[in-house]
Parts: sequence; structure tokens; C-alpha cells
Amino acid sequence: MIENIDSIIRNLNQRLGGIVGTDFALDKVSESNASRIFQTHGNALALNRLEDGTTGEVSVYNWFGEYYIFMEIKILYGVYVPKGKRKVRDRMEQISVSISVFKKISDFIIQIFRAEWDDYAEATDGHPQPHWHFTADTALSRTFKEYAQRCGDNGFMQIIAPKENDISELKEMHFAMNGQWAKQQSHIHKMESDSDLISWIGGVLDTIRKEIRYANAT
Repeated sequence: MIENIDSIIRNLNQRLGGIVGTDFALDKVSESNASRIFQTHGNALALNRLEDGTTGEVSVYNWFGEYYIFMEIKILYGVYVPKGKRKVRDRMEQISVSISVFKKISDFIIQIFRAEWDDYAEATDGHPQPHWHFTADTALSRTFKEYAQRCGDNGFMQIIAPKENDISELKEMHFAMNGQWAKQQSHIHKMESDSDLISWIGGVLDTIRKEIRYANAT
């Protein structure tokens, strides 16, 4: 697991300006003995949907066209006793990186997908790391409800409500970003170095931008 998070943030901010925008940067929003959280800020607000079902309003940055972006790096700390020792030491228990992409549709800015990489000091579940989450179904459902409240549903919600559960499992799934199955290797990868994380974030952002532009050109 990586250790020098301050160096990572400095290096990332130097790169992010060239990839996203000159004023797009990670800022520390909270710090305690148990955690540190860094987030980007933008010029609009949107709901960020997480895999545990919770939502929170975040400041999203207008990347290009109707697409917006939000990034968060969260570090959790704990104490442990090294094997064969008595002295308790602090250590980084988990580092999580989340990159959410949003699209403006009419008056709504909805989250369409999220790229994540969670690294734990101790092995946990077998979810692929890093991975994708696709959230557009949940976001669109909420958009329909908000539209119905604003304009009157005229039976519209009664039509689409039964269909919400048809793909409800989609938002729970972790889609592997680096499977390595062809080489019979694991789909769980650790952040071995600062450069691993910095290169991954840069590569994810560059790929997302290229693929969105490709999709819109076809």
C-alpha cells in the first residue's frame, strides 16, 4: 500500500490541470486521526450515488460539453500491533479512489458511471480492484420521479415503476477494470506505489474522455 499521500496529491494536481482543466484540483476537505478526505470542486451540484445505496450532493466540474466529473480520495487510518511487538502503531488501513462521471440531461445532471480502486491493508472481499460501477439506471429513475413531481406524471410513473427492478442488480456489480484472466491472474490489484495510482488516474481520465467523444461521434 502507498504511504506518501501528500506527495501523490501534489503530483496529481499537476497532471489533472492538463487532463481536465487548469482549475481542477484535489483539495483536502476533512482530516482527523481516523481519516483524510480529498475532493475536487466544480461549478454545479449533483447527487453522487455510492454502492451502499447512499447519496450525497457534491460539487461537479464541467469537463467538456454536457459532461461533468467529481473525484474523491479517502484514506482511513487504524492502529495495530506488529507481529512480535508490543507497541501499537498507526497505519493506513484503506485508501479508496472514486471518479464519478455525470451527464447533463435537460435540467438534470445525472451520474452515469463511476471508476473506483479500493486498497486495503488486510485482505477483505473478492471484488475486482480497480472496477467500474454503472449507475445511470438509478439516476434516470430519480430524474423521472423529479420530472413527474414537477410536471405531473399522468400515469407515467405507474408505467415505469414496475420496470425499475428489472436491472436493479446492475448498480451492485463491480465490473473488473484489470481482470488479467487470460493470464490466469487475479482481478484484485493493490496500489504498489505512488506512480501506480497517479498513472491509473491519468489513464482512466484519458480513456473516459476518448471513449465519450468516440461514442458521440458515431
